[in-house]
Amino acid sequence: MNREKARQILTQSITNLEKRKGGVTQGDLEAEVINNACLAIIKNQNEKIGKGSSIKDILVSALNSSQDYHNIANNFINAAKELLPEYFDEEEAEIVLVGIEQNLAWDGMWDFLVDYFKNNHGIKIDENEPPPLIFFSDRQQKFENEELIAETEDEKTIYINFNKNKKEIQLKVDKEMPTKKGRLIGKDELTFWYRNEEYNYIFTLQYDEFDEVESVAIEYQDENLKVVYLE
Repeated sequence: MNREKARQILTQSITNLEKRKGGVTQGDLEAEVINNACLAIIKNQNEKIGKGSSIKDILVSALNSSQDYHNIANNFINAAKELLPEYFDEEEAEIVLVGIEQNLAWDGMWDFLVDYFKNNHGIKIDENEPPPLIFFSDRQQKFENEELIAETEDEKTIYINFNKNKKEIQLKVDKEMPTKKGRLIGKDELTFWYRNEEYNYIFTLQYDEFDEVESVAIEYQDENLKVVYLE
């Protein structure tokens, strides 16, 4: 994603929005830059991580996509400064960069982008599934027969791929466990439960009020064991 490509994307997107709304505001232009940059970054991350066939490949791809992040963000910001110099000075560019960083850190960003491009541009961007979720855990709890038996503070990385509108997932914990599939068996406002039939595992994803994952639990039902991964 170079500056010229970012410029083309912004030109088409802003022109489309202006035609649909009959005009655009400073806030509209800022949102256009942030949301188009976020979409490009997420697509880049999804493409690179999706190519990984092993945990090493996934980690390398994740690192590469994070390095691309600043280049993509800056290309969109610089393109906006060229296209709309009266709106985007250095101060505004800094505000937009912070907006990109904050939005990418939000687990609910993909769903927001789906709604944004559908409602504002009539474009469907969710032809493919949401990008992989990478959850970093610094603290773990181990339960046996529902009784807490151990607490540890290790750095663990959990990779989760969603399929079929979050009705199926693929989950992997570092090198400890090969990728396992799970099928949705229940959910409420903040919790999703998935079952792996082959190994009789239950995966639990707990979200907070901001729609961000705050814990992941793996229950080994045949052994009456459960490990909870916390931030």
